[in-house]
Amino acid sequence: MGWIGMAVGGQTPRKAEGRMDMMGRERGFSLVEMIVAMGVMVLVIASVLQMLSQTQQRFVTTAAQEDPTAAGREALDLMTREIRLSGYPPPSSYPPGVIVAGTNEQYVAIGGGILAANPYAVQFEADIGIPAGCNGTTLQLADYRCTSNSGVVSVINYELQVPTGGNVGGCAGLTVNNALTMPTLMRSQMPKNANGTAVVPVFDPFVNNVMNCNLSLPMFTYCAGPPAAAVAGCPTMTSLPSNLPAPRNTRVVLIRIQTQTQNRDPQTGQFYTVEFFNVAQRVNPDQ
Repeated sequence: MGWIGMAVGGQTPRKAEGRMDMMGRERGFSLVEMIVAMGVMVLVIASVLQMLSQTQQRFVTTAAQEDPTAAGREALDLMTREIRLSGYPPPSSYPPGVIVAGTNEQYVAIGGGILAANPYAVQFEADIGIPAGCNGTTLQLADYRCTSNSGVVSVINYELQVPTGGNVGGCAGLTVNNALTMPTLMRSQMPKNANGTAVVPVFDPFVNNVMNCNLSLPMFTYCAGPPAAAVAGCPTMTSLPSNLPAPRNTRVVLIRIQTQTQNRDPQTGQFYTVEFFNVAQRVNPDQ
């Protein structure tokens, strides 16, 4: 009995020791381990948040760049098409006596396609047409279907205007428009008067935040055929002579538009600018 009791009693310490070993192996994280784990988690979360912030900034930057780019490209395309058509239809396109000045001039571009020209404004006559639906909703004005013949000549004006106090420096002398908050390229299209009298423009905003005058960058450069003096940037036009006075001797118009975003780039803190350039050669130049 004593031996058995000793055997049983001898087993009791070993069982207790085994339970203590299991409890030791099942212990939780130490304070140091938890601090290290939390630090790693903070670093991972911070990296993810930084990536999300950078992605958002790139999205904002791209959107800010696309807005002036799309507006400038559409404006340039429309202006180019319209200036190419300046002077259309000329009197020579009608039989003699059908179109006579003073009674039905609205059907023909008498007196020249380009009527007035300066670096920041141009006025010309052309039958560019505005069919139904070209109201900015059903069809955008820049849509090619909105530049078909209507049968009536329009007087088109493009003019860079500035807000109150903006006619300084390179913008001195430009028209001040109290309704504007930034330099804006304005557009007017009015039917030509039947008796040939002057048409009063009715302007609408066309391209916002145009920086040409601030940078002393001409928006329109007029290239005339010889014997007119050559102008820097104009192509050689020895085969397109003209003895008419300016601006009726204009053969080619160089169009340059520089726009700027209204908001700063969130990454660089700078305004984003984009420049557009095109060449409009008149299809119906004055002879």
